[in-house]
Amino acid sequence: MQVLHIDSAITGAASVSRQLTAQTVAAWVAAHPGAQVQYLDLLAEAPGH
Repeated sequence: MQVLHIDSAITGAASVSRQLTAQTVAAWVAAHPGAQVQYLDLLAEAPGH
């Protein structure tokens, strides 16, 4: 199983939504040990216009 974890909050490490998504993904991986996570941070890797 593959999980795509996307963060986009401009507040970086201070973002509550980033903390929540990290906890959610960690819980999912703990419940599904074979899960592969791909992470995309739209703040660090913003797509072009």
